[in-house]
Amino acid sequence: MELLRAQLPFEAKTASALAFLATVVKDFSKLNVACALYSEATKLVPTSASFALNYAHTLEITGR
Repeated sequence: MELLRAQLPFEAKTASALAFLATVVKDFSKLNVACALYSEATKLVPTSASFALNYAHTLEITGR
């Protein structure tokens, strides 16, 4: 995550990129990384139902 932060500022305008990356890593079974990325995206844009729903589904898959 530190390497990603060095290349991509974590701010509201990049939240959709973080959510996209979360989807990609989730497809490769990197669920903890996906949760972290969805968490960041949700914090940056707390009004996004899409980010929140995807985050909740990923948490559910991990059993959290």
